Amino acid sequence: MIHTSYFREISVHIKVFLITSLLLLFSCTTFLLEQNIENLKKLENSTYILKQQVIIENKKLEKGQRVKLYIKTNDVSVRVYAYPAEIDFLKSQRLLVLQMFDADFKNEQFDKNVFQEKLFNIVQPQ
Repeated sequence: MIHTSYFREISVHIKVFLITSLLLLFSCTTFLLEQNIENLKKLENSTYILKQQVIIENKKLEKGQRVKLYIKTNDVSVRVYAYPAEIDFLKSQRLLVLQMFDADFKNEQFDKNVFQEKLFNIVQPQ
């Protein structure tokens, strides 16, 4: 025979689990909203002029070179890679030109203006 105290104990565990789950759900903030990601991806459609030389290991992009951008995002960062505009994306060697973390933004929330200020110190739209 099952005692009623057994059911009370299960009920308490379920309540604690639900409260904890709700707290976690509402306390988590998203660094990048879907709309931000879509806007970042639009930057990949343009060609830019590199404002400074970029050298990583034996790979180099020259100041003044026309480049395209490839932008990768995750839960805590945005990475911007550049590659020569005249080379097909799949054949290109992309170099990291900018990486920003959630901690680089006020309240750890992506801010388009802050991002563009950093990006446009490195490249300028053609």
